[in-house]
Amino acid sequence: MFHGFGAQDRITYAERLSAVCHPGGRVHILALSDIAPGFGPRISDAVVHAAFTEATGWRLLEMRTSSVRANVPPDAGPELGLTPNQPADMLAWLATAQRLG
Repeated sequence: MFHGFGAQDRITYAERLSAVCHPGGRVHILALSDIAPGFGPRISDAVVHAAFTEATGWRLLEMRTSSVRANVPPDAGPELGLTPNQPADMLAWLATAQRLG
């Protein structure tokens, strides 16, 4: 749930993963996408890419769209066409990054 981190925390997260992943190791990142209407913090693919660049010791191998099933908050606006307190599928980014040696 990478979208929940603030800007600096995303970079710190990527850097600290290096301490627990061997060179060549892979991580999978899931983050709510900003390319469709939704609720909660949503981010662009560029944000994921920026956190997992060679500058932080990672190479982004793949990024694709996926989905996350979440419960709609009770205060979600009707403009989203969602029913509060019911599950809904949200568009998300699913990325794979590999630790550099």
